[in-house]
Amino acid sequence: MATQIEEDATLILGALAGAPRNEYVEAPQLAIDTGLDPDRINDAVALLVEAGRVEWTQVMGTAPFDFGDAMITPRGRQDFQRLSPSVPVPHSDGSVALPKTTIRLFISHSSDDVELARRLVTLFRTALNLSSSAIRCSSVDGYRLPGGVHTDEQLRREVHDAQAFIGIVSSSSVRSLYVLFELGARWGAGRQMIPLLAPGTAISVLGGPLAGLNALDASNPSQLHQLLSELATALSVSLDGAAAYHELNRAAFHAIDGNGPAGPPSAATPERSGCRCQNQRPRPRSRFPRRGSGSTTPQCLRRS
Repeated sequence: MATQIEEDATLILGALAGAPRNEYVEAPQLAIDTGLDPDRINDAVALLVEAGRVEWTQVMGTAPFDFGDAMITPRGRQDFQRLSPSVPVPHSDGSVALPKTTIRLFISHSSDDVELARRLVTLFRTALNLSSSAIRCSSVDGYRLPGGVHTDEQLRREVHDAQAFIGIVSSSSVRSLYVLFELGARWGAGRQMIPLLAPGTAISVLGGPLAGLNALDASNPSQLHQLLSELATALSVSLDGAAAYHELNRAAFHAIDGNGPAGPPSAATPERSGCRCQNQRPRPRSRFPRRGSGSTTPQCLRRS
């Protein structure tokens, strides 16, 4: 996690990068642009000068500042552009414009759990009235990362900035480096996160600091309803009436086995009873065997 002086240095670097090229910015103007006090500006600018990212002019009579003005160097501009768009950019009125993201709900998951993730996305959109652009679920079509973005930088920013974060925990996800990185980054940021156990997953798979977090069970409909209620609070949205998403809730908590929710046998795979096949009219028993056959045993019971 960045120290305060490093965060101040990044803020100042953004202010200097916003100035016209090859122009110095006076120390009092930096204070206005960043909202930092002189001592914090002095420390951060000294750090940037030492790293070769900023040049300054030191003259008499600049107290309480240790310098008169400063300018970003080409190296500093390159570092700033490498950090963008994850760094805050100060305006001349002292306000800070944070990089905007439309992602409000981030769902961390393993690609092996894509079917569960897909059902949860459908449930969340219906129950919470969220647009597709508000959800990031990178293995589900329609919710993947934009084409051409730097994957690691985009994920790092969205994992941190999302208002709500769900981590699908399964035997596959705990072996995924990306899932572990996303869970660890969110935990390290101290932001809201809810571990959600995939059907059939024991709570014991959560280790380290995550073991202290209360996990909900995706196979329990009551806990799924609790999850929806907590997400609605985190996102400041109204939870739709239960009748609107009851069937989706029921479908989501069924064990994910690739065959969908349990249901009655399909007409395409009729049950067998005795020597008769369902949907097949029984033939009258012949008193004589058919020509070329020494048996009257129905076809469905003959061994090959």
